[in-house]
Amino acid sequence: MLDKLPPQGSRHLLAIDVPGLRSYWYGCERRGNQADAIGYAIDELARILKARQPTHAIFALEGVGSWRKDLLPSYKSKRPPKPPGLDAFDVDLLSALHNAGVPYARSAGHEADDVIAAGVRLAVANELPAAIVSNDKDLLQLVDDDRGVVAWDWDETVFDAGAIEAKWGVPPSRFTELLALMGDTTDGVPGADGWGKAKALEVLATEKPLAALLLAGGHWHLPRKFQSTLKANVDVIRTCWELVKLRSDCLPTLRLEQLEIDPLDLASQLLACKPDNRPF
Repeated sequence: MLDKLPPQGSRHLLAIDVPGLRSYWYGCERRGNQADAIGYAIDELARILKARQPTHAIFALEGVGSWRKDLLPSYKSKRPPKPPGLDAFDVDLLSALHNAGVPYARSAGHEADDVIAAGVRLAVANELPAAIVSNDKDLLQLVDDDRGVVAWDWDETVFDAGAIEAKWGVPPSRFTELLALMGDTTDGVPGADGWGKAKALEVLATEKPLAALLLAGGHWHLPRKFQSTLKANVDVIRTCWELVKLRSDCLPTLRLEQLEIDPLDLASQLLACKPDNRPF
């Protein structure tokens, strides 16, 4: 599967979902060795830089505040509180990125996914292939075979458009339509009342764009069994669709030259920032 990634050392962008590294903290917390998490996270960043050797990279962070919560106050409200110790991990990781000279980026009110979208948008505008490094399904909407954009789960799985359609039943260009209809319980995105993935796919199989279905009278394009639900949930679906779309315009002054890196040197700098009193 890794052959779908841009060739090692070729001119390309890695767009890295830094909050995804919290999985190391959760893994260490379960084993009772939270203090080791920062070392493992740094090791992982260094590993992918050395393995892929990109010419450009953006390390995406969460911004303060959330336009999505402003739009839907219940967005992510059912998630459990941040566990004790995770804030310290975030601070240590940011400190390591800063000290190593990593080109990280954030935007007030925006999630790391929006920042990744901004980086990918910039790469595409400059005809630069891009690999999105994340397990977050919301980022699959950015995958574009024609422009060389793929998603990589940090391990062995790489998603191009064909892999996304095989798993989710829609191409990347319609992925936000699927999420808007089926909802996302993890993020508190409700979707259409009583619909899940199967019903959402059946609606999208009519081949009518979601925008057309949400117009006044658009529900008449659907099989009768779906018409009343769509009509009653038009406003909810519109809100959900807005929530799941990524805002690639969140970093309007970002320039490609700001993302140029020497991957091997950056990996070395990161490893030098790893706590030296812990075994990894």
